[in-house]
Amino acid sequence: MNRCFAMPLRHAVGIGALLVAVLFSSPEALGKAAEVPNFNLPDLGGRNHELRGAEGKAVVLFFTGNGCPIARQSISKLKRLHEQFGKDVTFWIVNTYSEDSASDCRKEYQEFKMWPLTYLRDSKQGLAAAFGVERTAEVIAIGTADWSTFYHGAMDDQPSEASQRAEPQENLLASALKEFLEDKPVTTSHSKSHGCRIAFAFEREAGAQTSYSRDVAPVLQKHCLQCHREGGIGPWNMDGYGHVKNYSKMMQEVLLTGQMPPWIRKSACILASNHGTKCSSASLMLPMTPEQPRRLL
Repeated sequence: MNRCFAMPLRHAVGIGALLVAVLFSSPEALGKAAEVPNFNLPDLGGRNHELRGAEGKAVVLFFTGNGCPIARQSISKLKRLHEQFGKDVTFWIVNTYSEDSASDCRKEYQEFKMWPLTYLRDSKQGLAAAFGVERTAEVIAIGTADWSTFYHGAMDDQPSEASQRAEPQENLLASALKEFLEDKPVTTSHSKSHGCRIAFAFEREAGAQTSYSRDVAPVLQKHCLQCHREGGIGPWNMDGYGHVKNYSKMMQEVLLTGQMPPWIRKSACILASNHGTKCSSASLMLPMTPEQPRRLL
């Protein structure tokens, strides 16, 4: 049967981002008060940062891409917010341009003096797709008590479509953080962002529906069924729409946290850490074959 989701497919790139976008486009997708998915992204030094492990009462995600003037102009504002709220709030810059290399990001980070802010790379664009981010300088504020979003939009109202004000009239993110930390209702929980449009590697026209048999099943067949089948090493079978839909929330989580697809480096590092040795980063992008998990065990 040709199943179609009711909502349009968001943008994504690669298997992980594609499936994340499809799964979040279902009717059960994130609402304003819904718990956001966990995720795990590397910083410029290769250290992973997991949302659920963030400290403080809130996490602010600032999406960027190298070269965007609006994002660059916002860095000083973000650093001032970090100085003001850093005791209670974790601030993460998230680069979501698929073609920005790690060396490009390090150069941008140094040139625009982004320290002490943490800079993460969403090179597969899965996080941006999951949260519906469409522009740079777009921010998302998440409460760590219930992991729900309490603000999504622009940092302030200084940039606009036609011109830019000399000074912002409304400091939207600062106001939202202040109200949230004082346990008050957030007056403005959503605003329009005016950063640079993000080009996603996988993009479908607005209003186009996602077909399970046409868009999803072939991806699962190519990348997942080798393990997730009858007799395979995967814990459950991706043998039809029903099973995949039942596990859709879990698929969102393991894709965004990097638990799936499995990689040699992760299992090898677990074994290496047990023996007190360090693992090499050279095998970061080597996919794991069905036989390798058994050998590693």
